[in-house]
Amino acid sequence: MQKAAGLREHLGIFRASVHTRDYILSIMEEGKISAKEELLSLQRGADAAAALAATGSAKGMPPVEVNPMGLEAQREFCQKGAIAANGGRGATIQRNGLVVSLMPSLLAREPRITVGLGDTATAATFYQELKAIKKSRN
Repeated sequence: MQKAAGLREHLGIFRASVHTRDYILSIMEEGKISAKEELLSLQRGADAAAALAATGSAKGMPPVEVNPMGLEAQREFCQKGAIAANGGRGATIQRNGLVVSLMPSLLAREPRITVGLGDTATAATFYQELKAIKKSRN
């Protein structure tokens, strides 16, 4: 989390995100979209990647099992002051003008595809964020 925050600041960008097979972590400046909208965006990204892995299509049904390592990362994040949201999947904290969000991934037990999952998560997240930014401007 500290490295991602440092990278965001060093590059002078409003948002930095790191995705692993277990979770997606996002650090962004307050004000572009709400913490709730960011968690929804991260969920859309994680769900699209899981659907692609499980079915071969990002529009398919994602699996329902949440990655246990992602849940453990969320528990640790909440021990540092984050608040669980989104029905228990995902957590966020706002501090020092930043919104830090963590979304556990879903677990595809028998993946059909593994190539491009990170790109899919990133694209779906970014698309949802753009929709939220556009909505907030109207």
